[in-house]
Amino acid sequence: MQDLNLTFRKIVNERRKELTLIGVTILSTIILIIGFTYIPSTVGGDTSVPEEFVSARIRAGEAAERISDIADTYKDGVEQVADADRSGNYTLGLNLIIEEIEKNEEVRLTAEDLAEELNEMAKYMNVIGPEKAKTTALRAVTTGIELVQHLISYNNYTRDLLNTLRVRLASGGNEETRLEIEQLIASMNAEADIINRLGSEYRGLMVQFDGLTE
Repeated sequence: MQDLNLTFRKIVNERRKELTLIGVTILSTIILIIGFTYIPSTVGGDTSVPEEFVSARIRAGEAAERISDIADTYKDGVEQVADADRSGNYTLGLNLIIEEIEKNEEVRLTAEDLAEELNEMAKYMNVIGPEKAKTTALRAVTTGIELVQHLISYNNYTRDLLNTLRVRLASGGNEETRLEIEQLIASMNAEADIINRLGSEYRGLMVQFDGLTE
C-alpha cells in the first residue's frame, strides 16, 4: 500500500507540471489563430503553402495518428478497471489505472508534440492561399487544439480515478466512492469518444486542405 501511495503522489506531481507546459503552448496558438482570423491572406487567390507549414503539418499528422491508435484502447482499459471495482478487487483496480496512466505517458508526450506543431502551423496562416485553404487550415488547427484539450481532460480524469480508487481501497469500498468511480469512468468513456471524433475530423480537414492546394 505504501508503494502505491508513493506512486500516486509521483504521478500527480509530474502530470501537473507537464500539462501546464502544454497549456501554455495551446494558449499561444489560440492567440495566433484569433489574430489571423481577422487578417486577410496576403497572397490573395494564389496557391501558397510555406514549406515550414508543410513540415509542421506532416509531424502533426503523425502525432495525431499515434494518439488515435492509443485512444482506441482507452475504453478496454477503463472497462477492466470497472470490472475490478465491481468484483471488489480494489487493489487490482488501482494497479490497472496506474498502468493506464503510465500508458498515457506516451499520449502526453505525443500531445505535447502535437501542440507544438499546431503552434508552428498557426504561425504561417497569413501566407496560406487561397483564402478557402487558409480557412480550412485554421479549422484543422482549432480542431487539433480541441483534441489536445480533451486529452488533458482525459488525463485529469485518470488522475482523479486513481485518487478515488486509493480512497476506496483504504475505506474497504464505500457507496460514495463507488458512485464517484462510476461517474469518472462514464466521463472517461465520453472523453475517449470525443478524442476519437476530433482525431478523425482533424485528418479529414487536412485531406480537404490538400485538395484545395494541389
